Amino acid sequence: MSTNLIYTASGLDRQATRRTDADWLDTQENRADMRVIPVWRDKNLLDSIDTAPLPLMPSGDVGTRLLNAADTVLFLGLIDGAPVFGADLSSLMEEDLEILLGPNPTFVDLRATGWLLPRNEAAILAYARGLAIGIAHTVSADAVEAQQNHSKAVMCANARLKPADVNLIRAPTQP
Repeated sequence: MSTNLIYTASGLDRQATRRTDADWLDTQENRADMRVIPVWRDKNLLDSIDTAPLPLMPSGDVGTRLLNAADTVLFLGLIDGAPVFGADLSSLMEEDLEILLGPNPTFVDLRATGWLLPRNEAAILAYARGLAIGIAHTVSADAVEAQQNHSKAVMCANARLKPADVNLIRAPTQP
């Protein structure tokens, strides 16, 4: 794969054989070296946006609070052995974000800044953002379809999803 493409070669070990193991995932969520990629309304958390943008990947207590507050938590993989999760915070208000992250957290559209970031970090942010958007649209489409069919909508609040589960959000319809 070409190293000239910004959103390639994230360096993530996606743990294909372990990503459906709920006990293993719970252990990864509780590790001290766990990192979180926050996504808020399709934007990523960055620092030093005016000089040299850097992605913020909180860990420790802040990372745990973000996972607990997230609408959707996504296991992205391991980087240098440390678990990395995406956290979709889109339903939170700006005031809630300040409580979680401190004053004036800066969420930025990756399309405007991705080319300024290290390629592997830009790829991880894009991966988290893309999955969060895809899952939000899938869940929204299911709710609209259920409403149109006057059937019971399945709510996915605080879902704990892994990328391998993305196809499982939509249950096959019976003819």
